[in-house]
Amino acid sequence: MVAMAEFELVTIGECAREGIVAARARGSNIGRKPSLTTQQRRKTRYETEMLHNPVSEVALHYGVHPRTLARVLQQDEDRSPVNT
Repeated sequence: MVAMAEFELVTIGECAREGIVAARARGSNIGRKPSLTTQQRRKTRYETEMLHNPVSEVALHYGVHPRTLARVLQQDEDRSPVNT
């Protein structure tokens, strides 16, 4: 019985990996949808940096947790090219 359960577990894992590879080949996005659109990300950056609104207020306005917004802003900052 144990050997059969282990075999099933391995088979399920292989099928899942094959499905993910096939989905990526079709161009599907894997995982959760972004909490903010690109336009919303730009607006939140403007509101926090230029208008000096607190992250908590901006997050409330867009319906996300303040930590989520802080993480999104940090990710955008890390991805942006450095102007020297």
